[in-house]
Amino acid sequence: MQVYNLQPKSRFKKSKKVGRGGKRGTYSGRGQKGQKARAGAKFRPPLRELILKIPKRRGLGLRPKNKAKPIIVKLEQLEKMFLDGSQITPKTLLKMNLIKTDKVPVKILGNYPVMKKFIIKNCLISQSARQMIERRGGKIE
Repeated sequence: MQVYNLQPKSRFKKSKKVGRGGKRGTYSGRGQKGQKARAGAKFRPPLRELILKIPKRRGLGLRPKNKAKPIIVKLEQLEKMFLDGSQITPKTLLKMNLIKTDKVPVKILGNYPVMKKFIIKNCLISQSARQMIERRGGKIE
């Protein structure tokens, strides 16, 4: 018995060679034209397409999130609702129903000429409103 006489018990199936002519014809199982028919055809994964479609909001993470805007109270309202020399705080404004909650900062605005003295505590205040209150002898703490 010689080596060339040896044969395997089972036949090995030959792998399909694509794109080389031969038994498969000119297209060799790749269809016609297009990216998939070319040599070295590679496709992007679908996840990459999704990432590219998402809008990029630059610098968004640097801004404070859910920053509460102050509730605005006008000097005219204070003039009508409070007596001369009264102390104004977010709690007193809440009692007088000028604001709905005292958990949000309060800012006093206005360029209204005030005739009463006010003592203002724990409130933000505009420059013009500060000048009007201090002109009448009021205090801002």
